[in-house]
Amino acid sequence: MGAVPGPALCRGPAALFGETRCRFGLRSGRCYNGGNLDPVPALLDREGFCSMSLALWRDIAIVVLALQLFIILVFPLVLAYIGVRALSWVHDRLPGPLARGQKAAHGLSAQAHRLAERVGRPVIELHARAVWVQTLLRRLR
Repeated sequence: MGAVPGPALCRGPAALFGETRCRFGLRSGRCYNGGNLDPVPALLDREGFCSMSLALWRDIAIVVLALQLFIILVFPLVLAYIGVRALSWVHDRLPGPLARGQKAAHGLSAQAHRLAERVGRPVIELHARAVWVQTLLRRLR
């Protein structure tokens, strides 16, 4: 495309700084045209500022959404990676202590079971005999 005439199209803040071309009404060199940085007269509005077309907003939104997705996904992925590495480290270094802890817990469970049997069995037998006597007395009446 041909060059945009200078001061006639560049008014407003850019004209104050003596710019010959304007971009979004700011003092830079060219108008944005969907990836091309060629000056395009069609993108200039009545005042000489570059108009923000829908295609431009679409491109900006895609870039912003891509950045947000990257930022949002980086933290969980890093945490997952650290978690996997930590579990691997724990799995490599703790089989011995975990086995000893499992044996100790099993021993405590067995000891508690034996103690419950020793304390609970006489109480259960006494209660069973009392119920037998009550049943016998009810039948005799």
